[in-house]
This record gives sequence, C-alpha cells and structure tokens, in this order.
Amino acid sequence: MPIHGNCQSTEFGRASLRPKDYNAGSLNWNTVMTDAPSPSPPPSPPNTAPAKADSLLTRRTKKILRLLVICYIVILTVLGFFQRKLLYHPSTADALPVAEHQKATAGFESCQDVQMTCGNGETIHGWLLQQQSDVKRPLVLYFHGNARNRSDRGPWYELLRQAGLDVLAIDYQGYGDSGGQTTEDTIEQSCDATWQYAISELGYQPAELGIAGTSLGGAAAVYLAERQSQAETPPAFLFVTATFSSMGDVASSLYWWLPVRALLVDTFPSAERAARVTCPVLVMHGDQDTLVDQKFGQRLFEAFPKQSSSAVPRQWVNLTDIGHKDIVAKGQRMILSGIRKLLEDSRAVRVDGDQQTADDPVTAPDE
Repeated sequence: MPIHGNCQSTEFGRASLRPKDYNAGSLNWNTVMTDAPSPSPPPSPPNTAPAKADSLLTRRTKKILRLLVICYIVILTVLGFFQRKLLYHPSTADALPVAEHQKATAGFESCQDVQMTCGNGETIHGWLLQQQSDVKRPLVLYFHGNARNRSDRGPWYELLRQAGLDVLAIDYQGYGDSGGQTTEDTIEQSCDATWQYAISELGYQPAELGIAGTSLGGAAAVYLAERQSQAETPPAFLFVTATFSSMGDVASSLYWWLPVRALLVDTFPSAERAARVTCPVLVMHGDQDTLVDQKFGQRLFEAFPKQSSSAVPRQWVNLTDIGHKDIVAKGQRMILSGIRKLLEDSRAVRVDGDQQTADDPVTAPDE
C-alpha cells in the first residue's frame, strides 16, 4: 500500500498541532510556553494606622486647647465684670446706732452717731468716740478693711484708746448704713468727707488729726494723707497696718495666671501716692500674712520719704508671727508700742512748732 498519502496526512496533522500566537486573545501562548518568571504580585497598601492615631491625637489636643481658651475667656469676663464683688465685702444695715454697740465702744465716755455728705451727694455714717467729752485729745480718722463694717472694729477702737486717741470711724459708701455704691472713687470721697467733717463740724485743726487704716483702709488712709499733704494741710501723723503698695501688686500675686493689671478698675496706687506724703509715717505688717504679702507692705514703706517734712524718720514695725486676720489679737503690744513712738515723735515736732501744749494727753495714754 502506498504510504504517500498517509505521510501527507501525518504532516498535515503536525502542522495543525503547531502552537499559534494568540496575541489578540486573553492568553499569550508564547508566554506560557517560555521559562520567563511570572509577574510579581501588586504591592501591599501602606500601613496608615499610626498616621490615623496621630491625627486623632491632634484633634483631641486641639479640642482640649479650644476648651481651655474658652474657659480662660470666661474667667477673664467674670473677673472683668464682677471684680468689685470679689474685692468689696460689706455688711449692710438700715442703721448702726452707737448706743446699740456698747461692746465695740467700751472705754469711751462719749459716743456719738455722726453723718456727713460726700461729693456725689451720698450720705455716709460713722461714730465719734471720745474718752472724755470735755477734753480734746488728738483725733484719729480710722478707715477699716474691705469686709463687714465699723461695728466689727471694737478691738481697734480699744487699742487706739489705749494709745491716748479719740476716734472718728466711718463706713465707706456701700458699707454699713452708708448710702451709695463702693468703688475706689467713692471710698476716696468718703475719706474727703470725713476729713472735712472733722475740720468744719468738729473744729479740729490738721495738726490735731491723725489718719489710720488697715488693709484696704490703709490704701484709703494713704490717699487722704497724700491729698492733704499736697494741699499743705498735712495730718499730724499717718499709720497703716497690713496694707499694700497697689491693688495690682496684690491681685497679681493671688491670680498670677491672669492679666489682672489690665483688667483692674480700682487700682489704689498707694506706693505712687506715698512719695508725696509729708507727715510722719508708721507702717506695720505681719510676716505671716498670706493675703497681703509683707513684701507689698515693705514696698509701700520704701516709697514714703525717708523722713517727714518735719524731719521725723519713717518707721517700720515687723509684726512677728502674725498674719492678716489676727493683727490685734496677737500684735497688740507691738502695734501699741509703734503708735506711741509715732505719737511721741509727732508731738515733739508740734511742740517745737508751737502748735500744741506740752501737757497734751497724747504722751500719757490710758492703759
């Protein structure tokens, strides 16, 4: 049998089995049939977890900071609008007749209710306390601190009595039974009215008047002493206790994290005023005072002239182991000694100036 046809058939079959190039198809046969490496898998997506955590932390931090800023602004707003509520703490009353407060005025033979009119038309009230109605002793105008009213200052009145002084004690506008509202300006008006009353109504001369104050009352006393010194009618003496160089100094020490100097409306610049005081001066301050640090009392003391216009040196008394609220209770002896020394120095000057007789009772205070 001829085999030619079979050979052709076989050749045809081989040809029909030859691989074809499927360049246009989904499978490239040439590639499959070669030893080329398979393509690498696509890269894994980057790990974004740390970035997301950082972003979350940033958002939380910003939220906290915004909250803190809002709180700070609220505090500034409250301080700005309500600072006088924080500064002044008066006790008010319809009336404070001296006859109903005999405990506070014990030791004074003559006690009278007085009233005076301030520059803005408001009436303030006070007490005139005299050891003897028929003996004219030096009169001290006493200005109390920022809390309560004049009926709570009995220990001070007694201490001043022991120093040989009569007392004119008043309540500022807004305190006790005095009319008006309390501000730095109305406190100053109250001081002016008190001085004018002592001169015009009671008949005292400036050389027969002393000025005294405690804490906030010390700032009031410095104001009045400076005002009268510049008017060339200085008081016989000035003494202040537990007071400060300025309200800004004290407020900044208590609220160091707030811009209180920019917000304060009642500044009481006592150190600035002290430089213009010409009368003899005594400054006393407790070394355990946590409300008005003693350094502010020292700063005020250093602002006064080293000596008065009558050559009396300024005096400083360190009240050892005494705070702000136990001044009289613990420091009576030291305070009384300091006041007596001031009165002796002031009296010597007045005698030299022929303004007062040698037998004035200021040198022989009752015990």
